[in-house]
Amino acid sequence: MAESKTPSYVLTLRLATEVHQEHKLFKRFELARNIYNACLGELYKRYLTLKQSKRYKSVCRMEKGKQRNQMFSELNKEFGLAEYSLHKFVKAM
Repeated sequence: MAESKTPSYVLTLRLATEVHQEHKLFKRFELARNIYNACLGELYKRYLTLKQSKRYKSVCRMEKGKQRNQMFSELNKEFGLAEYSLHKFVKAM
């Protein structure tokens, strides 16, 4: 059985940029960081709200199985924790 080897090094090259390009990149990276952190905060609020709900607590006490998994999926959608649930939140930004 052949092992796949992953590289264990990182090559870092300095970009040849001008000052105005660096300024523009910094602003864009800062904007992206702010959006990322806002999304994390929003998801955390939604998650805490979900965990405090009575329905979530009752589903947690259920026996493991397909019905329980389906109910968790429904709760995730209801509380905005589904895969695409943040699109409306980010679109406003």
